[in-house]
Amino acid sequence: MRIKGETEVLMGEMDWSRQSVIDWKNFLREVYIDWSVTNSRPKLGGVGKVVEIDEAKVDPETQAHTQNIERLWRDMKDTIPRFGKKNENYIGYLAKFQFFKAYKLHMQRVHELFMAIGRLYDPYREAQINEDAHATVDADDDDDDV
Repeated sequence: MRIKGETEVLMGEMDWSRQSVIDWKNFLREVYIDWSVTNSRPKLGGVGKVVEIDEAKVDPETQAHTQNIERLWRDMKDTIPRFGKKNENYIGYLAKFQFFKAYKLHMQRVHELFMAIGRLYDPYREAQINEDAHATVDADDDDDDV
């Protein structure tokens, strides 16, 4: 028996067309990327900063400190689709992994997803942007009269 992919599951469970599922997944990818950028931690180091690494915490023979990184990388790779993946979507796969890692509980994840959607597509902010754009156009029209 063939295991259904995420697209087929959504098509069956939601009774959506393939194109609707693809549009939904693209929308979520955009939300995950925005969330990832908004919630990313600052990088270590930088100009004028010193970063100290405690070598006592690294086993010189086994290099045990790399185990956590390798495990995280393996877990992340497991979330990338096996088929139908596109190179331009890798940033979205990584952002989705970060989001799911940050919110392990399903209900918390759903809540935070809708909060992220609301921040990215805030209707009040969009209305303000439209008002500002109209005010700029009106001001430009007034300049023509001078």
